[in-house]
Amino acid sequence: FPSHDNRLYSVAGGKMVRADIVWTNNLSTPVLNTEITAQLSGNVFDKETVVPGNGFFDSANNQIIWNRNTTKELASISPGGKGRVSFSFVPSSVLGASNGVRDPQVVIQVSIKGQEAGSDTGASEVSNFEKKVVRVVSDFQIASSAVVTGGAVPPQAEKDSSYKVTWTLSNSVNQISNAEARAVLPVYVKYVGVVGGNENISYDTTTHEVVWKIGSVKPNTGFGGGEREVSFAITLRPSVSQVGTVPQLVRDVALVGTDAFTTTALKSSASAITTRLDNDPNFIQGNEIVKR
Repeated sequence: FPSHDNRLYSVAGGKMVRADIVWTNNLSTPVLNTEITAQLSGNVFDKETVVPGNGFFDSANNQIIWNRNTTKELASISPGGKGRVSFSFVPSSVLGASNGVRDPQVVIQVSIKGQEAGSDTGASEVSNFEKKVVRVVSDFQIASSAVVTGGAVPPQAEKDSSYKVTWTLSNSVNQISNAEARAVLPVYVKYVGVVGGNENISYDTTTHEVVWKIGSVKPNTGFGGGEREVSFAITLRPSVSQVGTVPQLVRDVALVGTDAFTTTALKSSASAITTRLDNDPNFIQGNEIVKR
């Protein structure tokens, strides 16, 4: 916790956060009986996850305390003396949160106090205070699936098979802005067009990419707070060189966006879709292999 560091700290919910408190005596006299306190709070603070290092965690008051009894260097700090204490915690996961949590964060307020040894006036108290906020980013994901809609089943060399591809979003607790999804279609797959809905989806014939301009995504999307998805039609025409294989239909599915609360750029991806249509209730094992 360097002094006067006003950067925002952003982490994923459910992931461990390690915090270092760095202290320095910048006085010309020793500081005696120093005590450091870290007060923890926030709507995703979970006291059960705190690991206080060599400090004492007062769980009733949600604070970690370091003093001469826990850290011997704090008994007397010489001019220019420095050191650090550390602790860790795990913010509550925000995945699937539907309990009204908004702007998830953990607040850490650090105070340090001690006695300045003075040759004329005796000991006088010195103190300092720092506050840091650790914001938790939204869990923003895309799921990709496909079903067969016609043509050759199983796929057949030099014959057309038709599929509907569906992309579905999920977003936990923060508003997302400037969201976009895109994926590449292999050269043997033809983009046919969007299937229903009002979403902004297009196909770039130069890069062979399907592009979904998503824009803003509300919190709790996909977790009971509304759905966001889009479907588009494609046609597969495999080559004789693909006989006996399981070809990809859609690959390199990538999702990007900006977490409006943490200002963090988010990226995630989905697995490639092949002719092995595990999400299609009518799929029969073996029908994923290209036949002659």
